[in-house]
Amino acid sequence: MDHFADNQRIIGIKESSDVLQRAVDIFSRYEGGTQLISGSDDIALDFMFWGAVSWICAPRSRQP
Repeated sequence: MDHFADNQRIIGIKESSDVLQRAVDIFSRYEGGTQLISGSDDIALDFMFWGAVSWICAPRSRQP
């Protein structure tokens, strides 16, 4: 991710691993330059508390 940090066209990093610590690390490392975006539906609110500015979600398919 570091090689994209200075690119003017990159505005955010979507983190969707369901590991909150990764979100905290990304926010701390790129604060002020690149936005943190939550891609994890289950802990999206926690991401927002740690600096995420948006949330990308997608419907999950139902298994019969």
